[in-house]
Amino acid sequence: MEKILTVQVWSDVICPWCWIAEHRFQQALAKFAHRSQADVVHRAYRLKLGEARHPVEEMLMKKFGPRVNPLQFLSQMEGAAAQDGLDYHLAGTWVGDTTDAHRVVKLARKYGLQSSLLEIFYKGYLSEHEDLLDRGTLVRLAQTAGLEASTLEALFAGDDFLAEVESDQREAMQRRISGVPYFLFGEKTSLSGAQPENILASTLAHAWKTESVLPEQSTDAQVCGLEGCTIP
Repeated sequence: MEKILTVQVWSDVICPWCWIAEHRFQQALAKFAHRSQADVVHRAYRLKLGEARHPVEEMLMKKFGPRVNPLQFLSQMEGAAAQDGLDYHLAGTWVGDTTDAHRVVKLARKYGLQSSLLEIFYKGYLSEHEDLLDRGTLVRLAQTAGLEASTLEALFAGDDFLAEVESDQREAMQRRISGVPYFLFGEKTSLSGAQPENILASTLAHAWKTESVLPEQSTDAQVCGLEGCTIP
């Protein structure tokens, strides 16, 4: 039986640190000698569980109050992304419960399109002001990844993958995951935050070779949690 290394990634499609982490991880994965034997499973983490759609500026004001200028924070986040070659435009975006987006990502995995769809969602939201809280937008973007409109309409006509999305969130709580991105390599080795590519690469190599636990790196965690994102 062929050896498989499962890498589980908890993330949210409206998380700015998550696309940076995904970008770095894909670079590390491309150089991994056993790339074809790595099964990457994206798990749902909803940063704004149960919250209605509202402007990102409103969310930042609620978190930081007058001590932080929302536009300054967003500009700093855009600068951090630019260092990784990602073009963020965050002012004027919307935040809220991303359950529907995660259901579409689950559907995409069924057709082998999960990673490509996530890239489309991240770019759409973080660079192009696409509203991932709107089902029409989700359908349109998912079609560009190769999903059929009829399949997406059937998804939203029922509750397919809702249980799986909720299960991901419960497991995150059980594992005491307080922020995303969060990577689990195999069943023992984990990394929290948008870690550098070299750390992701070395962790992949370690997890492939041994089942022993590799202590988490001591670098500052660049994450988004239920209370907001760390400042770059």
